[in-house]
Amino acid sequence: MHGLFASCLRQVRADRRLRATVLVAAGGTALFFALHLANVLAGTRFDPDNLFLAAGFKDRAFSLTADNGYAEIFEYLLLALIILAFARLAMTLRRPTFAAFTFIFVYYLADDSLRIHEQTGRFLVRTLDLPAIGGLRGQDLGELATWAMVGVPLLGFLAWSLWRSSGRERAAGLVLTAWFFALAFFGGIVDMLSIMVRHDKYLHHVMAFLEDGGEMAVIVVIVALVLSLPGYLDPGGGPGDERP
Repeated sequence: MHGLFASCLRQVRADRRLRATVLVAAGGTALFFALHLANVLAGTRFDPDNLFLAAGFKDRAFSLTADNGYAEIFEYLLLALIILAFARLAMTLRRPTFAAFTFIFVYYLADDSLRIHEQTGRFLVRTLDLPAIGGLRGQDLGELATWAMVGVPLLGFLAWSLWRSSGRERAAGLVLTAWFFALAFFGGIVDMLSIMVRHDKYLHHVMAFLEDGGEMAVIVVIVALVLSLPGYLDPGGGPGDERP
């Protein structure tokens, strides 16, 4: 078997610490999915004996979609782990590809935790008087513009780095780029779709769950892939990964 995914699976089976880290990431995500469901059911007709309500799951912090909730804090920890792994590779291998990924995920974490796109979006609305277009508010257009202003240079740096790379580095970079776009799809596109259907309460909640749940699931995959990168890039030095 060849490729980053196959290498990742071999290393997870062979390396106890890597396996434990991936299991914690995946198990934690599954736990927060279950807590979100308990939060949704608490006090509803689907909880006739008020078991979830009595257990305190009505607290908004148990929801996947809550700002600064338990799930969001766990997600930030996983993103920090990804950043540290990429930064270590960038410093040890001195390859711009991994520096580019480091900068991208640093901004992704900073933007999500500090609400940079929301604050900049409000500034652009006040400054440029952005109109509502196609179900999106001026605020939403300002947020999209913020992502574009920061994302284009960062992705340009990544594209240049991948163009200069070769072999396993390029193959791994392309796989990780695809997963980053999957993360951006849930964090950006699905987020905007949930705003467009905000007048339909049920559909809005479904889309919000898809946004945050999809983000967490993709982040778990990226955690596993980035932690297995050293073994993939240096098959002779990584556990469970033989030379081709």
